[in-house]
Amino acid sequence: MNETIDAVAALLWPLLAAAALCMFRGPLARVISSAARRQFTLRIGGQELDMKQVSEQQENMIEDLQVQVRRLREQVDQLTAERAPGPGVSQVDGLPGVGDDTRSGAAADVGSPVDPGPAFGAAPPPRSLPESPAASAILWVDDHPSNNAFLIDRLERNGIRVDTALTTVAATDLLSTRRYAAILTDMSRTENGTAVPDAGLRLTETVRARGLTTPIVVFTSAHTACGDNSDRALAAGARSVTSSPTDLTGELATLGLLPR
Repeated sequence: MNETIDAVAALLWPLLAAAALCMFRGPLARVISSAARRQFTLRIGGQELDMKQVSEQQENMIEDLQVQVRRLREQVDQLTAERAPGPGVSQVDGLPGVGDDTRSGAAADVGSPVDPGPAFGAAPPPRSLPESPAASAILWVDDHPSNNAFLIDRLERNGIRVDTALTTVAATDLLSTRRYAAILTDMSRTENGTAVPDAGLRLTETVRARGLTTPIVVFTSAHTACGDNSDRALAAGARSVTSSPTDLTGELATLGLLPR
């Protein structure tokens, strides 16, 4: 008898679960279908991104880093080949300062003060931003600011305020009342429903015509970065034109807006 009760009890929970699935099959199917269609969003750098946009921006940045690493490797290989000793020359003889002059050079250094450099393991001095109103803010002009969400977020996490503008007119209005450490702009954008392929060039010319010396970096697509408008923007006073997020962060680090 006890064995029969135990057997029935063992079967009871699976039967109850099956009954519940049958009863709530319709609502569960609707919930699953809704979750499959739902676009989850994340707020990054003040921009709302869906998961596809997040994935695309991360992939673009990783791809750009891979390109930069490949270029560095090619440069290192080229330098290594250029500095390789010729046939019949030993590795020691080919090194600068090694050979007949080594002994005399060592004797000449005796008694000379030697700078021991920073103590091993010592932390570098902290980097501080320039003490000015412009040091804490940049202006980023782009009709699709969500494309720059990760870079905006990185700047904001480093204490830099990022003001965004969708058009050249909106940007010039901000420049009339605020100072900036740098201006970032795309080259081609849609302004008031009209495609303006040289918008970045026009903004650069407008800024320089006002007598402003604020550094301008044009951050655009790879195709546009090699076009005639890019050359004209450089001639008009842009600091650089690039399609690389890595190069852009390097420029911002040079300007003291990101840590090196």
